[in-house]
Amino acid sequence: MREHHRITDDGKLIFSPKVAKYLLNRNYQIVDIKPDRNDRNKTIFIFRNDAGLNEAILDYSISK
Repeated sequence: MREHHRITDDGKLIFSPKVAKYLLNRNYQIVDIKPDRNDRNKTIFIFRNDAGLNEAILDYSISK
């Protein structure tokens, strides 16, 4: 199973559209969107690594 996120200097990479939607609904900001290099049919959402972002991702993981 593929991971849902990864941290980089640019921010936090989110590979799941469902997680990205969850974060957007909680007012976290996307700083960029890029195609996935491994699968051009998928998109990577890059979120600013704001305070509470990791906890929001954990909350999503627990709720699913």
